[in-house]
Amino acid sequence: AASAGSDAASAAAPAPAPTLRLALKYARSGKRGAALAVLRALQAKNPKAHYASYLAGKLYFETRAYAAGIRAYRRAILDRRYRRLPRVTRDAIRALGSSAYNQATTLLMRVGRPALPQLRRAARHHKNRRVRARARWLTRYITRHRRRPRRRKRRGRRRRRRKRRR
Repeated sequence: AASAGSDAASAAAPAPAPTLRLALKYARSGKRGAALAVLRALQAKNPKAHYASYLAGKLYFETRAYAAGIRAYRRAILDRRYRRLPRVTRDAIRALGSSAYNQATTLLMRVGRPALPQLRRAARHHKNRRVRARARWLTRYITRHRRRPRRRKRRGRRRRRRKRRR
């Protein structure tokens, strides 16, 4: 009878608060669904939790849910530190051979120049012919359409006014 009471008490206990540590614990123990639920709760609570988005993207790609993984990586690369991570580029290149290749292409365009070495390697050596062709196209696109830094406006400088001719 004592064990039945403790089971009821443990069932009534609230779920642990969602933390990155808990998500990592679930992911390492193979409970991907629970880890993704914790990461979704973290992202809902704090949309700027880019590391949570990065981890969610990794977990989605491990289960081959490419579209969901790309969405998570797009949130993660809003923080520039995650654009340079090779894992993001590698996973997006994997998705080039799937039905989510449009989203993967957009992600790789947003990553930009840091993706070029892996894209060049995939364009030459990937086993899938479609991935090679898409990686080749992306390599050409990124090298030709590089983003130029914006010019900063000088402050305190007077504008010249042109006289109107009448």
